[in-house]
Amino acid sequence: MRAALLVTSFLALGLAGCPVGDDDDDDSNVCGDLTRAQTYVEGVEADVISGDFRVALMAATPAPPNVDDNAWVIEVTDSAGDAATGCTCTVTPWMPDHGHGASVAPSCVESATVDGQYDIVMDFIMPGYWEVTVEMECGADVGENAFGFCAEG
Repeated sequence: MRAALLVTSFLALGLAGCPVGDDDDDDSNVCGDLTRAQTYVEGVEADVISGDFRVALMAATPAPPNVDDNAWVIEVTDSAGDAATGCTCTVTPWMPDHGHGASVAPSCVESATVDGQYDIVMDFIMPGYWEVTVEMECGADVGENAFGFCAEG
């Protein structure tokens, strides 16, 4: 009986919703004072997780990133500061506070017009804090960078 109560309580907490932040009734800021979230400005750089690539978010629609469809343009440079071209990129949006990602896999395509830029399309399925990991593979060179934004909703 005790185990069933624990499982029921755990499931109820998991299904209760995902707002992160203040416990008051004002849902206008689902992330509250979340200090790990980056502030969107054109050219904001991702945190380097591994490798020597630098990734900057040059444009976002909507700006700042928000719930539903998002279109990003990222600029990728190598360790010498040169445009990273001919790379494969994999984008993984993740809500660490909820333990889930997006329901549709994002796309990431190299720009046909600007060296070192890549176009990303993804869907933030709900409000809250999202970490977006960008993995770049250019030949033998692999690197991961991550952005962290609050989608207000």
